[in-house]
Amino acid sequence: MGYLYKTLMKLIVIIISFIFYSCNPNNEAFTSTYKIAKKISTIQVENESLPFQWDAPTYWLPNEKSAMRSASYLVPSKNGSADLSVIYLNGDGGGLAANVNRWRKQLNLVELSEQEIINDGVDFKGEIGIFKIYEIINPENNESAFLCSIIPAKDFTIFVKLNTYSENISSLKKEFINFSSSFNYNE
Repeated sequence: MGYLYKTLMKLIVIIISFIFYSCNPNNEAFTSTYKIAKKISTIQVENESLPFQWDAPTYWLPNEKSAMRSASYLVPSKNGSADLSVIYLNGDGGGLAANVNRWRKQLNLVELSEQEIINDGVDFKGEIGIFKIYEIINPENNESAFLCSIIPAKDFTIFVKLNTYSENISSLKKEFINFSSSFNYNE
């Protein structure tokens, strides 16, 4: 019994010493944290009935399409899932101002003039060409905010809208830009 007792006491002393010496004087553990850039794996999405295709992250969950939606995804975010829709319309789809102002009205924001809308959009270059992204946020309502892209193509326009909480916009923006940039023509 004496040998077992001495061995147990030595083990307890070692554990206490380990705990004591593994902490610095500020009582913080000697551990380091690193942020590793997340490589987003994508899958190319083709639909024979559409004149275009795109790359979607593999962790986005396909959602139900509707008569208007060519594609729909649930996009995981820190505050639940965001709703992303892809719609395409012939020609300019009613025009830049009409579409942006329709989205603004959905968030109870006043309409803007066409020039204000042109100035408000940020240009990006995608596979199809130059497109605009709009960040539409009502500062009085944190429940819903939009990231929208308008991608003009040969004889149609692609509209992408991400509906999420306003606090998620910045964390989803890069992903949204990459997605919107990936649209290209079916060959």
